[in-house]
Order: sequence, then C-alpha cells, then structure tokens
Amino acid sequence: MTLLHLPLIASLSCLLGPAERAAWLTSDEDRDGFLGVEEGGDDCDDLDPLVFVGAPEYCNGQDDDCDDAVDEDALDEVMWFVDADGDGAGVAGDVEVACTAPDGYVASSNDCDDSDAALTPHDVDGDGSTSCDGDCDDSDATMSNRDEDGDGFSTCAGDCDDTRDDVAPGALEIWYDGVDQDCDGGSDGDQDGDGVDGGSGGDDCDDSDAEVHPGAAEACGDGVDANCSGSDGLEVPDAFGTIQDAVDAALGGTEPVCVWGGVYFESVVVEGGDVVVVGVAGPDDTVIDGGEDGVTVSFGEGAGDETLFGGFTLVGGQSETGGGLSVVDASPTLRHLVVVDNVAQASASNSDLYWSGTLMAEAVGGGVYIAGDSAPRLENVVIAGNRVEASVSAISETELHLHADAYGGGLYVGDDAEVVAVNVVLYGNQAHASTVGTIYCQDGVFTGRGYATPLGAGVYVSEGGSLELVNAVVAANTLSTDTSVARSCDGFASGSSVYDYDYDAGGALSVAGSIDVSYSDFWENASSFDGVSDPTGSDGNVAVDPGFVDDEARDFTLQGGSELVDAGDPAIEDADGSRSDMGAYGGPEARWE
Repeated sequence: MTLLHLPLIASLSCLLGPAERAAWLTSDEDRDGFLGVEEGGDDCDDLDPLVFVGAPEYCNGQDDDCDDAVDEDALDEVMWFVDADGDGAGVAGDVEVACTAPDGYVASSNDCDDSDAALTPHDVDGDGSTSCDGDCDDSDATMSNRDEDGDGFSTCAGDCDDTRDDVAPGALEIWYDGVDQDCDGGSDGDQDGDGVDGGSGGDDCDDSDAEVHPGAAEACGDGVDANCSGSDGLEVPDAFGTIQDAVDAALGGTEPVCVWGGVYFESVVVEGGDVVVVGVAGPDDTVIDGGEDGVTVSFGEGAGDETLFGGFTLVGGQSETGGGLSVVDASPTLRHLVVVDNVAQASASNSDLYWSGTLMAEAVGGGVYIAGDSAPRLENVVIAGNRVEASVSAISETELHLHADAYGGGLYVGDDAEVVAVNVVLYGNQAHASTVGTIYCQDGVFTGRGYATPLGAGVYVSEGGSLELVNAVVAANTLSTDTSVARSCDGFASGSSVYDYDYDAGGALSVAGSIDVSYSDFWENASSFDGVSDPTGSDGNVAVDPGFVDDEARDFTLQGGSELVDAGDPAIEDADGSRSDMGAYGGPEARWE
C-alpha cells in the first residue's frame, strides 16, 4: 500500500474537482503528492514516496529532497572524532558531523593517548584488558593487567602463574618442587644461583653457596670442595708423595696442587698443560730444594697463561741455563716466590773446544731464566743471592781464545721472550766470569787471548727479548772477574805476562733487547747500567735507599719510613686500597700468606 503525502493531498482535495483530482492522482506514481519529472513535475524519483522536493534528507546515499545533493544536512548525521595516532580510537574536542567518517576521524572518542598508537582502548588480544587499561602486551592474551588469582600481581606485573595465589614475584620459593614460586625465572633446582642445580639429581654439592659448583676455582687450604670433585685439591704430601706426582695428575684439569709446609728435595717440571700449584703455608714455610742437580722448577711448552705457581721458596738449583727457575716456551703467572741461592754455572777446559781455536763457557740466569716463545708474568717475587758463573781454563801451544760469558745473575730474558715483572725485588745477585791459563807463543808471536764478560748481575735482556719492569727494587747486585791468562815463550815462564780482556757492566741492568722501566728503585749496584740509559729521575724511577727491614736476613719488607712506601705506580693499588708500594710486598697481591 502506497502512502500519500497527506498535507498535500488534503490541499488538493480543496482546490480540485473530482475529475481533476483523479487525473492528478493517476499521474503521481508514488502518491507522494509530487508529479514526476516525466509528468512535468519536479519529483526526482516518482517511484519512491519518500523522495520529493522538500523531503527530509537522511544518510542513505540518495538525494531525498531532489536538490541534486546527496546526504547533505541529513537528519541522522553523527559525530566523528579525530584519530591523530591512527589506532582506530579518537578523542573529544576536534569533531566533525557527517554521514561517513572524514579522513582521519573515527566513531569513538575514548583513546587514552591520541599521540601513541600503542595505547588504545581496543582489546586487541581479547584478554579482557586494553593497553589503555594497562595491558603490557595487547598482542599476547597471556599478558594482562588483570589479577586473576588475587595475589596482588597480574601477569603484566610479573606473575608467572596467575592461576595460583602462592606464585608471584617475591613469594617464598620452595626449592626442588618443580614450581617457580617467586617468578624469578631461575631454575627451581638452583638455590644459590650459580647456574648448576643441586638437590637430588643435581651436580652442585653445596647449593647454598654460589662459589661451590662443578668447574669452580678450587682454593687450597680452605677446607671447601669448591669444584665438587670430592677433595680440596691434590694435596702434598697427604695424597701425593712428591710435588711432581701431584703436578702430573693435575695437568689440564681443574684440581689445584696444594702443597703443605715443609722442605721438598726435588726438581719439578711443569709442561704439557695448565695447572695451579700453591704452597699453602707460603714461601717462608714451603721450600723446594733442587739439591744442586739441575733447575729447581722448570716450565715448558703447554704451561700457558692459566698456569699459576706461587707460595714457595726455590733454592739449590744449579745448571748452565737457569738455577732456581726456568721458563721456556711457556707463559705462567709466577706469584709470591722467593728465589734464592741458586747458581747458573758453566766451565770449559782444554778438552772442550767449541770450534777450532776457541774455548767457551756460557752461563745464563742464576736465579730465573726465561727464553723461547714465553710471556710469563712475575708478581711479588724476590730474587736474591743468586749467581751466574762462567769459567775457562787452558794451557795451549796453539792459537787459542778463551771466552767466559756470565749473563743475568738474578733474571735472564732471552730471545723472543716477553716478560712482565711487577713488584719484584732483585737483591744481592752476582755475575762472575773467569779465564785462567797459559798460552805459549809460536815463533815469538802470541795468537790467543782471554775474554771474561759478566753482564747484568741484576737483569740481563738479550737481543730479541723484552722486559716490562714496574714497582721493582734492584739493589746491591755485583759483577766480578778473575782473569789471568799468561803468555810464555820457549817453554819457560820468565817472559810470562797477563794477556786478557775484561768487560763487566750492567750491575743493575744490561740490555741488548728492549726494556720499559717505571716506578722502580736502583740502589748501590755495580756499574749499574749497560745498553740502556740510567732510568732514574723519569717515569717514577728513583735511586734511594729502599729501607728494607733487614736485608742481611733477607727481610725485604719496607720500614714505615721508607721512601718507597706509596711511591709505586699510581695506577696500581695495594691490598688496602692505597697507592702501591715499590718492592715485592706492594700491589694488590701484597698479602703473601
């Protein structure tokens, strides 16, 4: 049934007669009171009774009032709100009224922050909370600011199980039950947080101490099995009769060799792997005596920078290369050592011709010998009273040259070696060379000579070697020669006279390679420097009485009034946090016990 436009029809009823009224109704197809355009009227859609001139305009996508405009000033227009951040939610204030949303406008005005698209009132993940409500991750339905279990924490606040009120950040952890009550993300079997589980089935033998677990560094003598191996290191003499036996067992492993106080008559060789060897009672009470039969302690290939050797006094070493300590193709850390009364000794006589016409003896490194591809570090080491000696004796009727070379009474640094020595004392070491003999002339002409060359009573650095010396005391090191090569003609001594050549130099330092010296003291050394300029007066180096407590008793700690106290490298601190002292008892490792 088509409804007519009633006011208009009422008006027509009054103005038109019956015949005219019937004709008009027949021409108005939609009975809205307006003739269509085809009938000479202005109804733009005579098939729709809601479309005619003056009809109300609605948001329907058509021209309701026949004014050639669509949806203008429609009765059912709505408000649209600007959406500056493009998150689909706007804010009140900047409003447009229209049938459809203008560009940049949306229907809602409840955005909590229209400058941040990450904050929106839409529940993107469907977990019941929005980013405007505080949802920390609205792309993950498991993350919400709703506290489902009433324990005061939501998943956004760190609750790792929001279905249990006994699980929340800060909750009491019950270890080894398989539940992470405190939501710290750690293993429920790792009570001390050291990365290794304890309890039943775990490998941590003490899960209450983070310093105890498999692979931890074992400290000798503390009664704690830090690496859970079942022992507090490989103990000498309790578990091993000799230091060498324990070293061989420990190579490449994690167990340190713990040597208890006593005097051990043996020579020790460390090679083929890294190892930690510690004299538990310290050098005053733990002595290794080489028995004048080779080097007391030697390091060879395989003893790398993870090797640590310390807490010993080394005595009784005797060989041609190194007396107390030898390092060849190795890079250990040598700490808290006292190297005393060792000898590097070489001799030659008529039967020992090195080549035609020359007889040679060379001894190097009375206290410490370092050579080859080595990069050891010496820390808090005393090298005292060691000797390097070379002697040659001969009687010859032919051309003969005698050479006696003695290098490095305290420390010898050989070719390719790179040595760092920090807080060391080199005291009272000696380099001695002697040539003794008679050379008979040939047809009244002497064709031989004797050469005695002691160099570097304290330190000798050979060509190709390098030494960094910091916070050292080099004192009272001496050089000596004993040369008496006589010449005689016709087999009788009446015409004999001394015919030799002495060169002794570098009581403190003799350098053919490279050396870097800083914050060190040089005091009363014979012929102090050879191959290097006197370093005192620059780079913190001095020439003062060190002020030892008792150098004759080899107590090289500093008296309270010593000028070397707090005079070391300012970049290095003593154990008490003060500026480091020079000498073997300064620096961070100053406590020797």
